[in-house]
Amino acid sequence: ESVQKLITLYFEQLTRGCGHENCTNYDCANGKSKRMEPSQAAAIALLLAAKGTSKLCKRSALPESQLKTDGSITNFWTKWSSLLQRSVCKNTVNTSLSAKHTSDQLTRYDSDGRPEACPFSNLDDALHWIPGRDDLCVPSIPLTASVKPARDPSSPKLLICHDMMGGYQKDRFVQGHSLFEDYYFYHWALIEGFIYFSHQFLSIPPPGWINAAHRNGKVALGTMITEWKDGATLCAELLSSKESVVQLAQQMVTMALYYHFDGWLVNIENHINSALMDNLFTFLSLLTTGMHNALPWSKVIWYDSVTVDGNLKWQNALNKMNQPFFELCDGIFLNYLWKVPLLYATATFAGHRRGDVYVGIDVFGRKCYGDGGYNTNKALAVIKQASLSAAVFAPGWVYETQPKTQFFHNQDKFWLLLEPYCPVGEPHALPMVSSFSRGCGEMMFVDGVLVHLGHWSNLSAQDLQPSFFSTMLRNDVKCGVHLESCSVDNSVAYYGGSSLRISGKLMTLKSNLPASLRYISTAVRGQLDD
Repeated sequence: ESVQKLITLYFEQLTRGCGHENCTNYDCANGKSKRMEPSQAAAIALLLAAKGTSKLCKRSALPESQLKTDGSITNFWTKWSSLLQRSVCKNTVNTSLSAKHTSDQLTRYDSDGRPEACPFSNLDDALHWIPGRDDLCVPSIPLTASVKPARDPSSPKLLICHDMMGGYQKDRFVQGHSLFEDYYFYHWALIEGFIYFSHQFLSIPPPGWINAAHRNGKVALGTMITEWKDGATLCAELLSSKESVVQLAQQMVTMALYYHFDGWLVNIENHINSALMDNLFTFLSLLTTGMHNALPWSKVIWYDSVTVDGNLKWQNALNKMNQPFFELCDGIFLNYLWKVPLLYATATFAGHRRGDVYVGIDVFGRKCYGDGGYNTNKALAVIKQASLSAAVFAPGWVYETQPKTQFFHNQDKFWLLLEPYCPVGEPHALPMVSSFSRGCGEMMFVDGVLVHLGHWSNLSAQDLQPSFFSTMLRNDVKCGVHLESCSVDNSVAYYGGSSLRISGKLMTLKSNLPASLRYISTAVRGQLDD
């Protein structure tokens, strides 16, 4: 009840403003006492209460009596209680929010007042973007130094490119949503990085994806794409001068820094006038160099599309027609219509950088090797034999085409087929913690206490996920319990929406023999104390 009063007090002050011209507190900083929109005020009121600190002007505080009788408070709880309930878990509150918000803050909200991530649809919007006006969409989980990926150009790796239903579906909601049914990815240990893809000019990964990737030690990349006739027009405008090329490269680096993601996939799928190709090479060089200077572990990946003469002609291999792009970037994402002989030719051509060649696999199987779906492992197997990396495109096929009520079963089936051909994930450094949450649930727990009954989904609340899958139950040490199953249980949790249910049989009556479960790979050597 006291927390509710505190949140209500903050909300009232934020929506009223205090009217003090020179006041530097939170509501006054919002345009010198201008009123906040209720949706924004509700989210910030919740955040301030969660932090237990007030940046509001104390002179505008409401008297205790008004807290109990003011009709606007009742209206507030009626209208915004569902929003606040969706934000109970502290992982769903964006703790990077600060007093930098101004009256011209550009975070977008839906009709229900929910903040949402969005792409840049054109060049003009990208060039005129200013950081600091979309803090609600800034992720809160950094990629820690202990798990930042090392650069090894010869080692095979695996990326996934998340192209699902045009992008920016329910995952766009910064504070999550109230539906359990959604696409979730949790096999992070099997991949190097995650690419967020849509058919908009610049796709910024929603913060939930960035938080989940970073918590599991993986890079998250955005996408720059131009396509067909409209794309050719945009490229002609962009590449018409060195100034616009320099400006966009700088903007894209700044976007990555502001939104805390780790690089870009560059996909130019339209013809480019040969006279403009030098400016395209300049752009790639500036973008890659700028990203490396800002984030040494960052990646810029070129998609196999335009050739050195500006023609749109997919090569399905690395060769002299796309080599200059490869040399200016951290890697190349090959088109999907390759044949096995092209893989070996590519490996030879790439030399010591063969691990920087990501061979595309379309899970929808559009004329690609193995026909995709649950046969995606066949394509991955031959790619591994050629010592090349792979990029799995549209793994959301599992959610889009298979029964949604069986999603988690089908997701595990799909990735267990790929696991034998995936590189071993990097170990995690201590300390670390996990409550085994996948970022969703049928109820929500905080410190073992049920705080919300009902479906919820928020990738920002996803915990550290397993390093092992098919070998999780391998009984390779002397144990007192023979483990038979390990599954995620949505009926009870300590924190979040799920827990780990482990079943087995006692092998001995001695109580000092442990049960061994291979869950997380760590950098620790030797034995830990009981």
